[in-house]
Amino acid sequence: MSKVLHLMIDEKFIDFFIEQSEQIAPDQSVYWIASNKPEVDLKYVKSKKVVIKHWSLDRMPRLIEEANQYKMVFFHSFFFDHLDHFLLKLSNHVKIAWTFWGGDGYKYDPDYNKLLLPETKKLINTDKSLVQRLKGLVSARMLWYNRYVDSQKVINYFKRLDYCLTWVKGDYDLIKKFNPRMKWLTYNYFTTEQIGIGSPQESGMPDNTNIWLGNSATATNNHADALLYLKEINWSGDIYCPLSYGDDRYKELVIKLGKKLFSEQFKPIVDFLPLSEYKKLMSRCTVVWMNHIRQQAAGNILQAVLLGKYVILKKENTLSVTLKEWGVDVFHQESLKDIHALPLDQKKGYDLLNQKMSFEGSLESLKTLYKDVGVG
Repeated sequence: MSKVLHLMIDEKFIDFFIEQSEQIAPDQSVYWIASNKPEVDLKYVKSKKVVIKHWSLDRMPRLIEEANQYKMVFFHSFFFDHLDHFLLKLSNHVKIAWTFWGGDGYKYDPDYNKLLLPETKKLINTDKSLVQRLKGLVSARMLWYNRYVDSQKVINYFKRLDYCLTWVKGDYDLIKKFNPRMKWLTYNYFTTEQIGIGSPQESGMPDNTNIWLGNSATATNNHADALLYLKEINWSGDIYCPLSYGDDRYKELVIKLGKKLFSEQFKPIVDFLPLSEYKKLMSRCTVVWMNHIRQQAAGNILQAVLLGKYVILKKENTLSVTLKEWGVDVFHQESLKDIHALPLDQKKGYDLLNQKMSFEGSLESLKTLYKDVGVG
């Protein structure tokens, strides 16, 4: 019988992981894709090894009974409904591993507003009537309470973990106080070989001032603050803005603001694109700006470094801290005023990521994890 159970959602990089896992321990893992429907066509995952599991509250006892047969359950994020009825009910003999994706781990702090900059806070209240705003105050209190409840659940998940996998050590450092016995393993789904990007010297830097802004239609991108700053410094290039997933109302507000400030310069990307097309569009830009306070859009940022782009991050972002510790060139908002005058060692960034994010490196982390539970 297989020894490791993986609980996953339908995401773009899951196939990368399955390839890695099967290379080091063939047929030792089972891969569940949780679905709120008994039958579903997967949008991203193509692997034939996955099993679609109907994920509902009434099925939890049966799912727990099945999961308890494994030596380890590996949670690929905490983005699952009814997780408190599953993870916290697993037998004590089952080892628990978890990959820290970002928003799932940051839920331990209920204060979502600290992730939003001033202009973005204003934007999300745009076009609301007085009655809507008063209702919003009431709902905000309920929302804060719900976030507090969720934060306590996530802290309890942390306390049950045996392993936390992330390549951003700053994220692990934020949560280890909740469970000092939890082991950290450096891991990233995106290996440079699987992403498949040639050196920057092969593609060259575009001779333009185009910028790539954000990764989704979520307020933590802080689009409004970024767009207003670009207007203030008279940004002359096109602005490519991925908004293909997230909050629909927020997406429309960002598009409205972007078009108001920049007209045809603002180019929203509202449809899901295959990775190859996504890379082609990003390749048209000289600058990639992720205006998140917390760690988010890691795959986009790594891709940008490999493509030889000027990467703009906030100083307090744990991704910025990690990349700088590795020696990768990372820039901040004020650099945009005269970005082309700043030196950028494209080859150094490319070589460092190939060293830190290699396929073999990811395999070593998984080997360590599997070996601890007698797999492989």
